[in-house]
Order: sequence, then C-alpha cells, then structure tokens
Amino acid sequence: MDKKADHLHSGLLITSVILVFTILACVFSRKTILPVGISTETSGGASKASSNTNSSRTPTAAVIPVVTNEASLSETYLGDANQESGYAITALKLVDPATPIFINYTAKPGMKLVAVDVVISNISGESLYATPCDVDLLASNNLIYQNEIDAVDNSFNPVALNPGEQVEGWISYIIPETAAPAHLQYSNELLGNTVINVNLAPPPAGHQPVVISLAHTLPTTKLGDVVTKYGYSMAAIALKDPAQPVASYEIREGYKIVAVELVLNNISSTAPLDLNAYNIFLVDDSGFVYWSDGSVAENELPIGNLNIGGTAQGWITVPIPQGAKPVYIKYETRNLSGDYLITGLTR
Repeated sequence: MDKKADHLHSGLLITSVILVFTILACVFSRKTILPVGISTETSGGASKASSNTNSSRTPTAAVIPVVTNEASLSETYLGDANQESGYAITALKLVDPATPIFINYTAKPGMKLVAVDVVISNISGESLYATPCDVDLLASNNLIYQNEIDAVDNSFNPVALNPGEQVEGWISYIIPETAAPAHLQYSNELLGNTVINVNLAPPPAGHQPVVISLAHTLPTTKLGDVVTKYGYSMAAIALKDPAQPVASYEIREGYKIVAVELVLNNISSTAPLDLNAYNIFLVDDSGFVYWSDGSVAENELPIGNLNIGGTAQGWITVPIPQGAKPVYIKYETRNLSGDYLITGLTR
C-alpha cells in the first residue's frame, strides 16, 4: 500500500470510528425531557407539544418535571453563553438551510437541513461529558427535533471535558421548509431534570454578548517529560507547530496542522492500552479540545493494543485554529473509560 493510500485508509478508519462512537453515544445518552403537562407524538424525529394535561391518550414518552432557564431565554441571543449546573452552551452561528456533507444527500420533500455552530463549556469543578445527542432543536412550529449525526462538515464530536475545557462543532437538524429554528434545548443525566434553553434569535443592535470566564488547570509536565498513571506511561517528545500535512490532505480554512510525537508504554496494566488516534485529544490555550484526525502518513502512531511490556512510538496530528496555541495532550487509555494520561506541550 502506498503512502497516499495508507493515509486515506487511516483517515477513513478514524472517521468511521468517530461516526460509530457518536452513534453509540447518542443511543446511550438519549432521553426525553419535557416540561410538566407536555406530552409527545413522535413523527419523523419530532415531538409535538401539547398543553392538554387531561388528555386520555397515552403519550409515547414519559412526562418528566423540568427546571428551565425560560426566564432568561428572552434576554439572550445567538452568540450569548447560557449557563446552568456546571455547563455553559453557546450557539455561535445558525445556517438555514445548511449544505449537507454527503453529495447524494437529499432531504425529504418539504424538509430542509439546518445547522448550528455550538460551543459546550465545562464551568464546573468535575469532568463532564459533552455530546451532540443531548442538544435538541425547538422549531417555530412548536416541534422538537433530534440531531442528524454527522450530516454537515465539522460536526460536533462527543468528548469528556475536564474543568475549564470546551468543545465546538456543528449540530444539524432536519425540519420542515416552512419552519424556522427557534432555540436549542440542552439536557443530560448529569443535569437531572434541568434543561438549558438557547435562543437562536439574532442579537439586536448594540447588544453586548454574554460571555463566560474559563480557567483550566495546566499540567506541570513539559515536552519530553514522562507521565505515569494506571500502569501506563506517556511522553510527548516532539512538537511541530505548524506541521506539513501529506499532499492529499486539505486543511480547513483558518486552521493549521499541529503534529506531536508520542511514546507510550504499558508498564504493568493487565488491561491493554488502546492505541487509537480517536482516543487522543489536544487542548489549546483557550481550553478548546480537538480530535486527532490522522492527517500524516509517515511514522504514524500505530493502531492496536499495547500489552504489558509493550512500547509504541509515532506521530499524531490535530487540526486547530491558526491563532491557537497547543498546550497539552490528553490520551484516553480505553474508549469511554474516562481514564486519561495528560502531558504538557510547552518547552
């Protein structure tokens, strides 16, 4: 297999794994959260709101008490941060209609694809999980729509956020052509019965955006230091910022490629260390978390399992905004384990 084909195979494998991971995350995290007295009728991914609390019809989803930020919803707009229970969610941009990532994608007659650029931030003191599956869209027709997984470019990928970290990505929905996106509803099990509502209306002239202040704890380790935890060790021994991608790789506008060479060891763990680029995340100086994307073809970190006594070395690459500074790497030892090896990238 030549280098370009090897790179293509690696990139497709990572993309496929991320897609499967996102679907599984949605399956296991999805729950219906609706205000008291509201029942649902599921039809084409939408939930019909009804204020009739005496209806004899059996609803298709449970009715659960909800605490919302409805009082502040009318005071916030597109671009404002909305905070609740350790989370902050900001809708940066709205595209209506949106262009699908798949050339052969065709919406059903009378329907359209819309997309929202979303930032989820961890403002709590503990690790939180961010997934697009927890973000629903309420449209102007009073129907609630669930997200379409990876339907647009730069889709939001699920990730665990340490305190002070945040993640950005596009979340898409299919809604009727006659409807308009009204606001997002964010809820998950950690929020309990709380729903964070995010207004998608454009801000009025002179509006000052509502922003958040984040402070994330930086690792004391530096480039070349070895960090040991869970019976494994990791060292980031080299950094290229920016790095030159392979010839076939197209860099996203406004972004650059950062490359990090890692050395990993399984010192004493009976559980193999999961060698996969999709387990590796880079965090920048603003706390934003980015996925590795496999955009190098030579000397890549291998894929597989690292048993006791095993060592692996290779490069991983991560696309980040041109003005961002890479600060540290976090490596999840096993998929969905929540166990991370973290090391700094400063010299």
